[in-house]
Amino acid sequence: MNDPYVYPGTTILKNNADLRTQEELDRYERMMTFARLAEPLPDIPITYEGYKALHHHIFQDVFDWAGHSRTVALAKGNTFFGPPRYVDSEMTKRFQSINEQHNLQGLTPEGFASSAALHLNEINAIHPFREGNGRTQRLFLEALAAQAAHPIRAKDLHPESWHAASIQGFDGHHQLLSSLLLSAIHEYARTHEGPHDQERER
Repeated sequence: MNDPYVYPGTTILKNNADLRTQEELDRYERMMTFARLAEPLPDIPITYEGYKALHHHIFQDVFDWAGHSRTVALAKGNTFFGPPRYVDSEMTKRFQSINEQHNLQGLTPEGFASSAALHLNEINAIHPFREGNGRTQRLFLEALAAQAAHPIRAKDLHPESWHAASIQGFDGHHQLLSSLLLSAIHEYARTHEGPHDQERER
């Protein structure tokens, strides 16, 4: 497959630092994205444009295509993600569905976790970016959850559990991701309860 995102004859993604080994690129990407993720969460609309803005925020220092949908076919192992010609239309429809649900506001924690899991798994199946889809999904989840009054910290989502849930979600099974999100909601509430909340529990 001819991949315009990589340096010719390699599998190294073209990058703003012009690094030509995977080890160097991985180290640079971790450093730059860590700094961006440490910044306050961008105030974005719950739209496809807002989603692309999150990707740009994370990867703007690493790739000149940050915030732009991919133009090549993408697969991981035997899993093939959505064809590039359908990425923009499918992402637009997905966000229309989220908006029609009032951005998941007014739901119980269980209801939010269930609905968010379905939407996140569908976004994962589309896989709109050449690189950085998982990190963008988790940052988007933080934004969506905060606006829906069910805050979540991405660091409470164990990477291996997230990966396993995404694999199941690709086959239309959303319960594992829903359970993971609900646990993260409860963990955030537990660690952010005030002294009055603790007093009521005694």
